[in-house]
Amino acid sequence: VEWFPDNGLAPFLTGPANITFTLKESNKSFTLRTEFYHSPDFEVDWEKINNGEVFEMKYSDFKRYSTVKELTSKNKEHIWSVGIPFLFEDVNFDSTKELIIVKKRAGQRWTDDYEVYSIDEFGALNSPYNITNSLPYVKFDGFTKFNPEDKTITLYSSGGACGSCYETYQAVVGYKGVKFILIKKIVYDYQDKNGNYIGCHIYTYDVVNGREVLIESESGPVDL
Repeated sequence: VEWFPDNGLAPFLTGPANITFTLKESNKSFTLRTEFYHSPDFEVDWEKINNGEVFEMKYSDFKRYSTVKELTSKNKEHIWSVGIPFLFEDVNFDSTKELIIVKKRAGQRWTDDYEVYSIDEFGALNSPYNITNSLPYVKFDGFTKFNPEDKTITLYSSGGACGSCYETYQAVVGYKGVKFILIKKIVYDYQDKNGNYIGCHIYTYDVVNGREVLIESESGPVDL
């Protein structure tokens, strides 16, 4: 890791980093850049820094921290941090682990944000197999919920007391592997579809073939 921390999120010490991964079997390597890298329990040693020395840390030392799996917990609304700079987890239910790079406190409401990469024996996969900038992966953060039982992922977008949105995506097998389709959407809004102020309402939709179908029994006014 080539890391350039600053005090922008003190005392967390975050900053840009170039992370190089080397595959043991083939000795091939690939490098990814992230903007909010953080190493937990990193102790600043200015003498070593000024001498250009290399800091050594074992990845196994991070194992005591929680991982993205905690986001499956039904008892937690969110988690602030997974306490690890990167990890390997299956986040699309295909039994193959993806590489997740943690962007420290870069998500909404200061939770961690996540960059997700498909990887194979040659390194990080490129387009059209790259999943990093596609939904739902591009919005993974500390509020994301994973449900391995029905292979769904729910994204949360915070928009204030009555401006939030939940989107649930379900994994399906596609031509180029697993893909996700939007199946449900929940929106909180002060306005109706015509822009009239009507007080806070919840609107719940099933999404069928890309079309939003209002579920009236699950929609209506709410008290804040």
